[in-house]
Amino acid sequence: MEVSRIASFLQGRFWFVFIVPVVLFLFHVGKDKTSGEDSGIKKGVNVPQEASGESVTSTAKKAQDVSPSKGDSRYPDQCTPEQLARVEKQLPDDPLNFRPWRDAAFSIATVRSNFAHNPILMREFYASDNFKLDKEHSFFGVVMGWQNNDVPIDTLAIGSRDTKFNTQKWNEKLNLDPKAALPPVAINSDAGKRPARVLVVNWDQQKALSLQSLKNEHGYSDDELALESVKLDDRDKLLTTVQSKIPATNPKSHPIHYLDISYSISEDVNILKALKPLLHEVRFLHFEYNKEKEWKTTKLSTMIDFLKNEGLVCYFAGKKEIDYGLWRITDCFLQYWDHRHWAGIDCVNVAHEDVRELAIKMENK
Repeated sequence: MEVSRIASFLQGRFWFVFIVPVVLFLFHVGKDKTSGEDSGIKKGVNVPQEASGESVTSTAKKAQDVSPSKGDSRYPDQCTPEQLARVEKQLPDDPLNFRPWRDAAFSIATVRSNFAHNPILMREFYASDNFKLDKEHSFFGVVMGWQNNDVPIDTLAIGSRDTKFNTQKWNEKLNLDPKAALPPVAINSDAGKRPARVLVVNWDQQKALSLQSLKNEHGYSDDELALESVKLDDRDKLLTTVQSKIPATNPKSHPIHYLDISYSISEDVNILKALKPLLHEVRFLHFEYNKEKEWKTTKLSTMIDFLKNEGLVCYFAGKKEIDYGLWRITDCFLQYWDHRHWAGIDCVNVAHEDVRELAIKMENK
């Protein structure tokens, strides 16, 4: 009788004894990779100088074969096995990264930050004497969706090298958190001013009154800071709006020196497709990869191919905490990057000589 009762007791608790260890195990492996206890990805974004040669073969197998870029043949079109190995080690795969709530290595490296996205190499290049603006052109930047930040004024400042575009005063009026502000770069105003225009395209549901008031208060003209509003899903209007604001001198082949799609409300894919007729003239592009809207049906690898056909070579763009590191995506693509997660991506156009130095700097970084 006593034996029977003991057997019954054990039987009633069998599932508890079995399930609890399993649940605890799954909880452990599923922890957020941003925690200090999980060192795998944390080590991955420390940007080691060299990667182990043991991973070269496995990385090469995972890399997708992409055709060479159109444009300057002097620019490296393919990753070496060693470069692929470094990328894989620094942005490692995660067996559970198919889960949307779990950060990928490239999310931690690029957007999990307390500071603003800062394309430091691009800003330094345009602000320097090394950037030569063709006499037929003006510096032209396009900001898709304003986030109450200093991107419009900073773009005007580096493009024009005109001291009238005072980022500090702009930020004071906005009461901008210093962490959300772009750190200053050296601008050689004594070397001469350049004509510059920045177009800010806001979405109909956005209230851009503060941007208009900032523009009025600082006395910036429509030729300097142009503000437009469109419906986010109106591709035709989006394209014609940008085309209409291209500086009048030779508009058919005018560069877009900086295209920023930081605040697209997950419409990056649609915006890039809408602007396809202009992408070959985009010199530097920033956009964001995530798991929403058209990203649900568009692979990152497909979008990287799409941009490559316009001459744009793309990189995961690192945050301040890791010295704005860059990881090449184009021709270095690893299959697990098609698992959709949030990431910041910068691209440079290798088909144009005027930004060749910037392209080389980014590749070296």
